Amino acid sequence: MKHLQLEQSMIEALNKQLPATEAKKYEIRYFYFKNKLNDQVLEWIRTAEGSLTDHGPKHIENLLDNVYRLISPELSKVANGETNSCLSGIDIYLLATTVLFHDVGNIFGRDKHNLTIMQIMNDIFLSDFQDIHKREKNLIFRAAKAHTGKGDDLTADTLKDIQRLEQLNGHQVALQDIAAIVRFADELAEGPQRTSSYAQHIKLFAPSSEIYHRYASTLDVHIDPKNERISLAYEIEVSTDANCQISMEQEEKLKLFLNYIYERIHKLDAERKYCSFYCDLLKPIRKTVANFSFVNNGFPVDFKIEPLTLNDLVIPKKFLSKAEEIASPHGREDLNAERLITQLKLHLAKS
Repeated sequence: MKHLQLEQSMIEALNKQLPATEAKKYEIRYFYFKNKLNDQVLEWIRTAEGSLTDHGPKHIENLLDNVYRLISPELSKVANGETNSCLSGIDIYLLATTVLFHDVGNIFGRDKHNLTIMQIMNDIFLSDFQDIHKREKNLIFRAAKAHTGKGDDLTADTLKDIQRLEQLNGHQVALQDIAAIVRFADELAEGPQRTSSYAQHIKLFAPSSEIYHRYASTLDVHIDPKNERISLAYEIEVSTDANCQISMEQEEKLKLFLNYIYERIHKLDAERKYCSFYCDLLKPIRKTVANFSFVNNGFPVDFKIEPLTLNDLVIPKKFLSKAEEIASPHGREDLNAERLITQLKLHLAKS
């Protein structure tokens, strides 16, 4: 079976850092965790949380790919044996293994799922985390727990609680970097692979979850460190009647959905800045670019909107109120939901 790129990088890095027999032990251990979690936990999360977007094996593999894309320049350094690389084989092993465990708590329910990771570790892997592996369990849990929830000070600043450098079996590990990378990679793990258009069509998901599935089916994410950006492409579906009109009900839903998209873009960019504050490996990604297009009854709409770019540039000005931000999201009046829908309706009526 072909390994994912991050997994192959892990194997190569372990063999550069450790004697072959020790490197092989870590490799076997990783794939043992992956296979057992896939079979015993990840495949069954949807039985506990049936309306969630996918949190199964496909989500984990997508997240592993996201990690690879986010830090591919660093992984190239490791592969080439460059002495200025920040990560070791043990780091990459812990990084990939943290990805495997980060969402397993969802099998007990979504609420505080980052805290119930330890329950899975104890229930299924108790004998695997004994003796020299006791510390490994603690490190994986701490890094995985930080992908969401609250920190020790009850704020969302979970990465602050993790020491920058830790140790495992005599090796230094960059635990804070690992936690930050997992957290940001998880934020980027959105897209049609996390939902089912047919399940949406037959109303399989709870009404409160419909917007999350619509969001997933609308978004395509491209991690592009070469161009210092995260690129988001939103393809938003509308459906006009025979008179090229959008119904009042659909218009109201579209307004809510556009505002939800803007909130998610803001959250993603905030996560980019937050995680890069704690992890220098993420600093090369300096902006989030969102592109918007519309599809009407299956046909592309020739309705142009300038991409929205969020970066680290801050020009001092008075803070916007919530009302002002809704009226002009991210300082862009053309993205105001009501104004955008009005322009879209006029465009469709002329089509």
